[in-house]
Amino acid sequence: MSYVRIIYRDDDDRRKSGQGESEQPAPAAHEVLVPPKESERPESDVKRRNEIPVAVTDPLRRTIRQLLIDDSSRSAALSTGNQNFARIRLGDVVGDLNKLLDSVVDALAKADARGNRMHTKSDLPNLLALSAARTLPLEDIAELLDVPHEQVDIVLHDLRRFGGLTPDAVDGALSQIQNLRAELQNIVTEENHALLDKLVSLIGQVALAISVAVASGTLAASVVDGSAIDETIKGIIAGLVAIVLNTSASALVNRQRQRNPYVVARSAHDRLLRELRYFRDISADKKEAYSLETTVMQTRMLVVSYLTRSTLLEIEWPGKHGYWLLLDQIDDSIGLAPVTRSQDLARLQRRLDSFHLPQYPPSSIRTKHSRF
Repeated sequence: MSYVRIIYRDDDDRRKSGQGESEQPAPAAHEVLVPPKESERPESDVKRRNEIPVAVTDPLRRTIRQLLIDDSSRSAALSTGNQNFARIRLGDVVGDLNKLLDSVVDALAKADARGNRMHTKSDLPNLLALSAARTLPLEDIAELLDVPHEQVDIVLHDLRRFGGLTPDAVDGALSQIQNLRAELQNIVTEENHALLDKLVSLIGQVALAISVAVASGTLAASVVDGSAIDETIKGIIAGLVAIVLNTSASALVNRQRQRNPYVVARSAHDRLLRELRYFRDISADKKEAYSLETTVMQTRMLVVSYLTRSTLLEIEWPGKHGYWLLLDQIDDSIGLAPVTRSQDLARLQRRLDSFHLPQYPPSSIRTKHSRF
């Protein structure tokens, strides 16, 4: 399939575009590929989807990445007035979101399992008594889901008392997921791109939080008390997800962030670099690769990485695909042996330093299709 390539300059004063053709299905770091009009393509090409350019073994991470690709293509089609292609991409995005909701349902069911409840209830007091566990990034997890930090204390109280979610919380969350699926079906019927923008952000945030829970289990598997950390992180994330989903349907769909998403994204980028520099230095000096303290630091770095991803869902930026790939590589490097991890993170930090996040949407998108 041929694409029109629009190249954006990194300076914030002017963005100019040039034309050329490329066979690559996914955009490079500072480019966005805009599909040609339907009349300019063979019918077989109309239904062809962009595929993820690199292998991602975790199915949840793969679906989130595919969502990013499909939603960017949808926005690009809308910005060029290509309504037919935007309609196709709308269906793809809705399909991605339904898959993510399947993962959320599965995570809530596991958190509600009796065996997990008993394990969490018995291990949590001892875990929280350890000095290393006190630095678990619980408030950062709340920030990932855009909920007040004090909600963490409420979730911890329920974990101590019940070992997991209350039945009412689970039932309410599952009911709201059904409502979200109905909204997605209405979006397809009505071709409501504005509403889809909101659900991409909401469901994407929830799915990213669930993905943190999955990844934390891998990090904790090889240390003493690691299973307790794993169950605690999963329990807290499930509890906060339930709080988000138990919001009234209208408030859930229409919730708005009060801050400029581009300012938030740039701030998250700066924080990522600071945390990465600190974690890399600690990794270089660390003698013990498999300790509770190391696992807590790894978990913190993981959450910061996913916090940065959540801000990318809110902005239009041609470079975010390449940036997201680097975040995936950070996640893969976190679990390596200290020396190798430090070297990998130093390389990734240099590459991240070369990215300049925008202060506002590209002009072609801002004038024709803006979410803000």
